[in-house]
Amino acid sequence: MRKSIPFTLLFAAFFAAFAAPLAAQNIEQEISDLAQQWQAAFNRADATVLGSMYTDKVIIHNDDGTTTTTISKADIEASFANDFKENTLRTEVTVMRMMAQAGGKVTISGNFSNTGSNKKTGEAISQSGKYEHVVVQEAGVWKLCELKVMPGK
Repeated sequence: MRKSIPFTLLFAAFFAAFAAPLAAQNIEQEISDLAQQWQAAFNRADATVLGSMYTDKVIIHNDDGTTTTTISKADIEASFANDFKENTLRTEVTVMRMMAQAGGKVTISGNFSNTGSNKKTGEAISQSGKYEHVVVQEAGVWKLCELKVMPGK
């Protein structure tokens, strides 16, 4: 029986050495999938689906870092609905980096590009920049809980 203990420990160490990178790869894939689902919902102008991708309370950080605001998921959904009512919009989102945080959160950063036009005036819309968002799991589903958008100058 004593001989099986070192083997068990060796097996556990071997499994742990490969399980951590595998778990990280799964998380990266899940978050990349979230970004692609978000982009697809935005490009379909689906405010309801977009709203479902946020936690009940979302912290908004200003790009200069001076103040933050907390808004509800319902406010986010209403804002998207209003934007889609007034504008034809299309976005492209690129995930550049992910970093684990304490409390099971993950910071995602990358680039975005929005194009479109105002439905009333026909005025062109074009903006791009960087973002840094935080996601957290709720009931096994990744959701956006903090947002920071830094438009290009």
